Amino acid sequence: MSSRKICLHYTSNFLPLTMVWIYTLLEHFQNYDPFVLTRKKSNENFFPYGKIKSLSDLFIIGQYLNIGISKITGIIPFFSKAASEVNPNIIHIHLGNIAHKLLPLKRKLSIPGLVSFYGADAYLYPAKKKNLKKLLSVFRDMDKILVLGPAMQLEMKRLGCPEQKIEILHLGIDTDKIAFTEKLFPLNRPLKFLLASSFVEKKGIDITLTALERIKHAIDFSIEIIGDGPLRSNIIEVVRKTGLHDKVIFHGYKPYPFVLEKAHACDVFLQASRTATNNDKEGTPMVLVDVMAAGMPVISTKHTDIPEIVVDNYNGYLAEENDTDSFTASLMRLINNAAHFNNLSHHCRSHVIEQFNIIRQVEKLESIYNTLQLIY
Repeated sequence: MSSRKICLHYTSNFLPLTMVWIYTLLEHFQNYDPFVLTRKKSNENFFPYGKIKSLSDLFIIGQYLNIGISKITGIIPFFSKAASEVNPNIIHIHLGNIAHKLLPLKRKLSIPGLVSFYGADAYLYPAKKKNLKKLLSVFRDMDKILVLGPAMQLEMKRLGCPEQKIEILHLGIDTDKIAFTEKLFPLNRPLKFLLASSFVEKKGIDITLTALERIKHAIDFSIEIIGDGPLRSNIIEVVRKTGLHDKVIFHGYKPYPFVLEKAHACDVFLQASRTATNNDKEGTPMVLVDVMAAGMPVISTKHTDIPEIVVDNYNGYLAEENDTDSFTASLMRLINNAAHFNNLSHHCRSHVIEQFNIIRQVEKLESIYNTLQLIY
């Protein structure tokens, strides 16, 4: 057993492909030994991790028995036993919408606890009254609420979280693992755009495509789209209506290395994020951080905490959200400032190293852990 202090991390599913930042975090702790509790394990070939206890490791009867007991006691016995064996100094829950389920265990352990909010758990989940009631219990019983930026901080305050419990912590990436490629505005070939996201309303793909149709007269371009989802047929229809079929390449869902490969091969990343009709919103989309680390300028929107990543006219351009005219204008700003393009590229890399480097974020998180333990 390590002599370092122990932090017990919980997420209900370890780990969806879209939550690579949690794995990156676990790999970079310096002064804490991270152990994971989870209900089920996914994508173990992508996220191999030895210090983990999963309810799914039990036979199915054992899983049902544990869940049944938790309906009465509030605590899954398997988790309680695993936690007692690890003897953690602190517990860190990932995703606000599951945090209430771990409150009884946190109280039993009598240790400090944190919850990290990432996006939909801060905006979509609380829209239902019954969920807001659960969140209020989380705000009451947990010692620190971690958010991704000022917009999410304001949302937590609006929902009823005490201001002194809220702390901004950026997600981190290992910038040493992402090569930098200086981008220069192409003079003898089409401009290559890249888009990588799920096909859902909040990503604003229809706005992106419509804006691209409006700049066809100004520049030759292509756009490669990585992703898929429930709005696929709608997006294909937008491509048809805008006449962009000869400029669009659909790749479908692809693994993370493919996205980085395209970040080096293409010129500009596009993401017209907006608030969906059900109040679903972004946190800080990590694909923006990843492609910017590779040197890729971004055109996005002034949506939630995206301005923490994309600084307008410094490492990209920001449009008003849900505004096709504004997104079109941002595209034209890029085209009309071609001489500024390589500066954008270098600023992308430097900003990510300064604000989203995993080493710096882990240092800040471990400092928060230390401070919380002083109150217990």
